[in-house]
Amino acid sequence: MKKSLSAALALAVLAGPLLAAPAGAAPAPASTAIGARDAQPGFRVLPYLQNPKSDTMTISWISETADPGTLTVTGPGIGNGKGRGSGNQLKLVSVPEYLPLMEYTQKELDQSIAGLVKGSWLKANSNYKHTLTVTGLKASKDYNYTVNQGGKLHEASFSTAPDAD
Repeated sequence: MKKSLSAALALAVLAGPLLAAPAGAAPAPASTAIGARDAQPGFRVLPYLQNPKSDTMTISWISETADPGTLTVTGPGIGNGKGRGSGNQLKLVSVPEYLPLMEYTQKELDQSIAGLVKGSWLKANSNYKHTLTVTGLKASKDYNYTVNQGGKLHEASFSTAPDAD
């Protein structure tokens, strides 16, 4: 038993690099959970703001598919620099990162709730984080942004922090 376990571990370590996804690609989930529904296009978690500064803003969201999302930002200093017009857009494309720690636990998959079909309340068991940082913004200014994820749109706005002075 000890010998076969060692052989299995060695095979797993050696085969891992051969089975790895290409650089920059988001790997697929290790397994499909029974009870969880199929992955749906769009947002698992709506876009949210992080790390605000006077000249940058980070926007993150989570999807159920490995499809890249597109962030479009408009406002002062972008494109033509006047803060308006069709040339005043910045478009960025995300590289999804698979989040294995967000998979359902076996206890969650086995849970039963009286009156409901087992697992009917579960979402897909795949989670991909998208994070994009917008740079070159102006201090104390308002910006509008739209995130397109799998054909679903989320529109919102943010203000940059004031200068430190």
